[in-house]
Amino acid sequence: MADSKTWIDVADTAVKIGLGALIGGLTGVWLARINNRHSTTTSDKENKRRILEEILELTDSFSQSVTTFWANRINAAWKIKKGEKLKKEEKEELSTQEKKLFNGFTIINTCRSKLLLIGAKEAEKKLSEYRKPIDEFFKISAIDNKDCTYEKLLPFKENISKSRRAFYESLNSEYEK
Repeated sequence: MADSKTWIDVADTAVKIGLGALIGGLTGVWLARINNRHSTTTSDKENKRRILEEILELTDSFSQSVTTFWANRINAAWKIKKGEKLKKEEKEELSTQEKKLFNGFTIINTCRSKLLLIGAKEAEKKLSEYRKPIDEFFKISAIDNKDCTYEKLLPFKENISKSRRAFYESLNSEYEK
């Protein structure tokens, strides 16, 4: 016949091993969930930063198009004000820059959508505000627009620069979150 003390020792040891395994398993699952949450949060932040950097590159490229077109358009207006005629090459270059700027508006719309996608509502609002003076500039700056004068073009540079700065500050705030 089996010794009862031995049977109790075996049962006690089995319960201790079972409880140890259960506690170890639950601790492992809990740590895995914490690590997964941290990893997901880190991954989400990295994705958001990547998207913000992409938006920055796209809007910066657009800004360069705006600045280049503005500079050449105001130069042309200055020449016309002095009574000079634009050369064919100058008109062609302005036309090319005008088309590039026009195509850039699509990029800005895409950037606005991406900002909304990642929840950057304030940055999207600032990008929309950045676009407003550019829209106004684009309306008046048509190459053959006789109402487009040096004096009318001059204020656009400062207005565009201010709204661009506000957008970049907003983008920076999103990047730091």
